[in-house]
Amino acid sequence: MTKEIKKYQDEILIFVSTFVLGFLAHGFIYLNGIFSHDASRIFQNDVAFQISLGRFLQPIYLWFRGYIAAPFLIGIIALFFLSLAICFIQKTFNLKKRISIVLLCAFLIMNSTIALGNASYMPWSDIYMLCFFLASFGVYAFVKIKYGFVITIICISVISSLYQPYFATAVVLLMLYELKRLLEKVDAKEVFIDGLKAILTLIIGLLLYYGILNLILNITGIELSSGSNSIGGVGDFSGMSVISLIIDTYKYCVKSFIRPITYHHNAVGLANVLMVSLTLFGIGLLAKYNKIKNLELVLMLLVIALLPFGMNIIYFISKGSVHELVIFSFYLFYLLVIVVYDKDGFNQLFKKVILFLMCYILMNNLIYSNQLYLKKDLEYKATLSVMTRIIDRIEQVEGYELNQTPVSFVGNLAGSPLSTNRYGYGEIVGIGIDGFGSYSTTYDLTYYWYMTEILGYPMIVVPSYDYSGHEEVKEMGIFPSVDSIKMIDGTIVVKLS
Repeated sequence: MTKEIKKYQDEILIFVSTFVLGFLAHGFIYLNGIFSHDASRIFQNDVAFQISLGRFLQPIYLWFRGYIAAPFLIGIIALFFLSLAICFIQKTFNLKKRISIVLLCAFLIMNSTIALGNASYMPWSDIYMLCFFLASFGVYAFVKIKYGFVITIICISVISSLYQPYFATAVVLLMLYELKRLLEKVDAKEVFIDGLKAILTLIIGLLLYYGILNLILNITGIELSSGSNSIGGVGDFSGMSVISLIIDTYKYCVKSFIRPITYHHNAVGLANVLMVSLTLFGIGLLAKYNKIKNLELVLMLLVIALLPFGMNIIYFISKGSVHELVIFSFYLFYLLVIVVYDKDGFNQLFKKVILFLMCYILMNNLIYSNQLYLKKDLEYKATLSVMTRIIDRIEQVEGYELNQTPVSFVGNLAGSPLSTNRYGYGEIVGIGIDGFGSYSTTYDLTYYWYMTEILGYPMIVVPSYDYSGHEEVKEMGIFPSVDSIKMIDGTIVVKLS
């Protein structure tokens, strides 16, 4: 038994670290029913919509997991997939020191992408981590298994069929692995050929996905969406400067490190700048210590120069349509820091400074996630209060019949006079947070989901655009004014802003 434990001690450390740190950072939302923004859709029965976004394997995965978005279940599954992913990363990069392994677990579970995903997109949090596991396993197979590129191709295709942006994590892992090999004096020609093979493998994986997607679209008769978060228009760069797009891709990446979404973002941004500087300095020392040849050095500098583009490749592919949920690949930069930190030969001061900076960043990420979840909890309670009052007012309108009279919510609680930024939450920034005001409901469908799935109140909600330009609606007051809810052409109109 002792031998078995020793054999799998790295895996045990990874699972224990990921789950403990995961519950420290995200336990509040795993253990509380907080449904906000897209997460208001607790019952995930949107098969046709997900297929139109190119995510045709999501319905199959949900059939296994269950269509109800249970936070604790999703949290456990997400932590499990992330733990598996880190196990394969540890094996791929051959990390030996326990502190390095724990730090890797910490950075990949304690960050704003995970926190914001949990806060407003909980039903998909486990899918994101499943994609990251597939990326990590795919890279492991590529570098460790004979003919493993076949597995990598399948993994890339499956990732794209679940949630396309996590394709970037595979790109970054492959780049970091080749950089590591160069630091270990592997011949530049061998690394270059391996890099071309990796690029070809990624492309074949995407082509396989695209072929299967088109087959499914033809069979189902569903059209590919051209809206936000879709892959419609990918590859079409007509009417825009590719050079400017490449520059913007780098600028967005740099901006995200200088002013990250976390607590004390300015100080963490400074810590990131120092971290980048020390890591580059450390790479320089390793190159000098290992007497890296000129050709290997040139290739190493090229990989480093391309790394920000690889991290933010989704920005380039989507022509600038990105948000915090699709930049999980950015946090793999800390893997590079840890790989350098894990090497022997540096003086203790160098290592202590890097360790201090990493701990400082993680501490702020921990504070951020818990403050964020408290804010979402307060928003959830505030929404319950307002929506209960709205229902009471609707039921008092003459002619209203339960679950027969349609209701239209014109405007949004985010722009309502009731909406206010709570004092002290100035540091809480990012998608699905301050941009949506002080309530859980954010757009038309969320009002329907809130009424029917959260409150369990039967209501027919119709789109606001049918009434937003109506002359009589323009003359109405804004809730909670006495004339903010009225019957217009057989529909109850609730004017929120």
